Amino acid sequence: RTSLPYFVRGTYRNEGKGEDRRLNLTMELALGGKTLYSSSAESLPPDEIPQYLEEAAREISRKISETGSLEFDPLREAVEMAARGESFRRMGEYEKALSFYESALLVKPELKVYHREAMGLCKVLVHEYLEGSKRTKDSIASGQIGIGYAMRMFDHLEQYMRSIYPGNVQRIFTDISNEMDNPVQRFQGSYDFADPPLEVQEMVNDYVERKQEIFVSFVEEVHTRGWMLPDIASSLLSDLNSFSGFVHSPNGNPKYYDCQLRLLAVAADHPSELFRVVRAIRGVRQKNDRTPEEEKFLSEIEASPYENIRFAWDLVDSLDAPDDRQGLLEELKNLRERINSIPGGTPNIPQELDRKIAKVESLETSSQTTNLKPEPTPEVVVERNERGMRLASIFTFHKETPEVTFKPIRDLGPNPFWGNNFDEWKYGISQWVKLDNGMDLVSTWHALYALDQNGDLVEIYRLSSTERFRTFLITNDYIWIGVISSKPRVLALNPKTMKFIVFDSEEGLPPTTETVSLFALSRGEVLAVGYFDRTWIGKLNVTEQGEKHFELLHEARNTHGPPDEVETAFRPGNIWRFESEDRPGEELIAIHRALSRSPGDNTERSSPLAFVLNLSTGEATLEKVPAPESESSPSALGLGEIFESEEYRRARASRDFKKEQEVRERLFQKRREFQLQKEIDGRRYAFGWEAVWLMGDQAKGEEPKRLNGQIPSSPNISGVRNVFLSNRFGVVYQIDRNLYQVQFNLKDDRP
Repeated sequence: RTSLPYFVRGTYRNEGKGEDRRLNLTMELALGGKTLYSSSAESLPPDEIPQYLEEAAREISRKISETGSLEFDPLREAVEMAARGESFRRMGEYEKALSFYESALLVKPELKVYHREAMGLCKVLVHEYLEGSKRTKDSIASGQIGIGYAMRMFDHLEQYMRSIYPGNVQRIFTDISNEMDNPVQRFQGSYDFADPPLEVQEMVNDYVERKQEIFVSFVEEVHTRGWMLPDIASSLLSDLNSFSGFVHSPNGNPKYYDCQLRLLAVAADHPSELFRVVRAIRGVRQKNDRTPEEEKFLSEIEASPYENIRFAWDLVDSLDAPDDRQGLLEELKNLRERINSIPGGTPNIPQELDRKIAKVESLETSSQTTNLKPEPTPEVVVERNERGMRLASIFTFHKETPEVTFKPIRDLGPNPFWGNNFDEWKYGISQWVKLDNGMDLVSTWHALYALDQNGDLVEIYRLSSTERFRTFLITNDYIWIGVISSKPRVLALNPKTMKFIVFDSEEGLPPTTETVSLFALSRGEVLAVGYFDRTWIGKLNVTEQGEKHFELLHEARNTHGPPDEVETAFRPGNIWRFESEDRPGEELIAIHRALSRSPGDNTERSSPLAFVLNLSTGEATLEKVPAPESESSPSALGLGEIFESEEYRRARASRDFKKEQEVRERLFQKRREFQLQKEIDGRRYAFGWEAVWLMGDQAKGEEPKRLNGQIPSSPNISGVRNVFLSNRFGVVYQIDRNLYQVQFNLKDDRP
């Protein structure tokens, strides 16, 4: 039999400085979850601390000798260890917290819920070592530690997902892609994508392959054991790429299509998921420049031993075939007849077959009776990058003069927009500011450039590869720039002199490894809100003489505290001024709070209580305050507006799932199409995925008008898109890493 250990715990907190320094202390002795002794002291001078500790130690020794020992209870011990882990987690000591949770699992492996807590802690540590405060100058060494924690997270995940309902596992992998893939991807991107160090290649390969194998093996296990009920199949197979995520191996991912084939083999036994198989095959077949791995994948699909996979292949082959292919109409009708026997597995496929059949029948009928007038042959311009990879295809039919045109900026002269030292291709443009002095300020993640009207680009500030620019605030006198770095920094750029004033740790600026938000207060003065698992709020000021000052106004140190306490850390969102009837004339600032659900969970919950800072009195409170005026673009539906719209409510009330799905998809498409808007020369334009729109006056009931002209496309529907104003180029459109000069030629009848 084993005796239960005693735990001696303590806390301390410093207050004041120098001769005014005082300490608050607590001491506690516990055995088996029961507190045997506790003591506390407040506002002790430093020279009285030794006496307090000696007295507490004597009392603790006496209690131990009087109490004796208790028999070891694994469950009680595990719970006690987890409680200690929770205490360290709240203090932001994530590595210590993880060790306690893992110790609890060693003592009592049945407590699977602790795997979830350990996963969350591992996610935080991955972020800390790959791009946060623990990333060192030897970034490869810290990267190895960070990826090591990712592997530990996968170990816990492998155990945890076998203790929950299988239908919930796909959501966990989606969360991993959102929470862990991003820091891994940014760590990978801090090196040369084309030729990263061997150690980085190996780390990323290990991460990608481990994640893929865990998901695919789990799906195969659920299938083999007969647990793949329809709702579980719908969840686990909802995205046959969910095992992949955002991170890709530096030198390709040879195991990717092997994993895809293994998942398709499972889906083949579930006819209800046939449409997902069709989508997976189609996604590869429609690529223009397929890799050898993709060609091998398609050949194995075509020769698959599974009937449903071969059927899916035939569907894709016929649906994507030229309308005049010999014998196509008979193929389509046979497929349409076969598909009626598959219950529930063919959303949209019958309708697509019907449209294709009607089109082919119409073509055959027309060819027998009339000579069809051919469609105008388009002029096709294929854009490629310096490696020859296809970027976009622009089709021009020359039916009428376009009202909007896009010219690739890299083709404009006389001076090339970028030279060999410009890293736009690597990182992309993050900000572009049109300055009053005739120049443009162009920013990537890691560098700032001044661009003159001749097209000459001069680098004026550069960060290291582990840092990046986060926030831009443009005021009348300065451009304020927040930097994400282990070395805290906020830059104030004077656009008249192009000189920087730098706020850093010498002025007392706290860390800014997570995020920093900026809000203009008055001339030369901004409010800064930083986050690094803790939250700080400060005031930055530049005088007319160029002197800089920083004042720390508030710190929230409790990493995961109660949501209704001002000491609980939060990630800042919107910042706005508001007025209060009971505090007339006082300067009140509200900050939206996003609170972490648990360590590593980046799906933070929005708090209904805003953080309110009274700049007149210095008081900090949590309050429900009037929301700021909406800055959403006209005709751009928010997610809430979609689900609250009358059209969607009616579709949902009809209990017709197909109709509800169609309405939801159409509303989401409208949201995507009108989300990116810009006011240019007194008119507001929306840059959609399909076209450029001239926005009407909603107050007068005017609908958006589609402009004639082709907008550059991208295969990545979630890619970066922006519209910038420039002294050099006028209007600049960015899609992914491609930049275009936009020119408008509106008809006379346009408003």
